[in-house]
Amino acid sequence: QASLESSQAGLADTVLRSPLDGVITARNQDEGSMALPGQPILKVQAIGKVWVTFSVPEDVYVKMRLNMPATVAFDALGGRKFTARVAEMNPSANWQSRQYTVRVILDNSHKLFTPGMFGRVTVVTEKAPQALAVPREAVQQDERRGTYVIAVGKNNTAEYRPIATGISDAGWIAVKAGLEPGARVVTMSASRVREGQQLGTGGRGGKKRT
Repeated sequence: QASLESSQAGLADTVLRSPLDGVITARNQDEGSMALPGQPILKVQAIGKVWVTFSVPEDVYVKMRLNMPATVAFDALGGRKFTARVAEMNPSANWQSRQYTVRVILDNSHKLFTPGMFGRVTVVTEKAPQALAVPREAVQQDERRGTYVIAVGKNNTAEYRPIATGISDAGWIAVKAGLEPGARVVTMSASRVREGQQLGTGGRGGKKRT
């Protein structure tokens, strides 16, 4: 009986049972190799819910709150967007980048997301209904002028316009002063644009954004 129990225990030790439901993301030992006590054999990750970790500057961090809604778009899934919520906010900034680490959590019961996937996170921290906004690439800065755009003036000539900016998203920046609705601005140029230079235009300018 003792020999039988010893054999059964030895047989049971040849079966690996994970303490959690998940997927194997790493195999450190091959079948038939000698395993030593304390040596990892497999890595299992629970993916019923997944984290997306990203960094934000301090001016964005102070506007964020736990449980804020977020959306995450995944390039590997054709840019599809999924709802998430802010679950963790590191209270200490990285001393080199001065950015704060934030995590959002997503439900993954459909098993679409796998560890290591790249996602683009959007969290709305502030709204400005009917704000005047220009494309992000139109806004420039230097020590002499501060923040400015190059507007299309009379006779399609370049005019440097100092502006005061407001909130922004991935593609647009709100303009609080210095530009009127409908003004056209330079968003792309193969060379530096000079004041008074004749411009070719593509028609993209300041517009009302909701």
